[in-house]
Amino acid sequence: MAILIICPKAFFDKDKMEITKDALTELTEITEDTVEYFCDKQCISGQLAWTVIETLATAKLAELAGELAVV
Repeated sequence: MAILIICPKAFFDKDKMEITKDALTELTEITEDTVEYFCDKQCISGQLAWTVIETLATAKLAELAGELAVV
């Protein structure tokens, strides 16, 4: 079952990037659990997985800042 959460546009203020401690904890736990699952399933190292995530995050931030064209 999917849950759709609609956030007001004001929530996405690029000059005010804040996250609650609970939200950060949840995001961290979800990310770490997902990486662990993927590493176990694909038999790759955690270092490789986190390096890929770092690269993807860098590209996504550049895209969101308008510095990278989506292809």
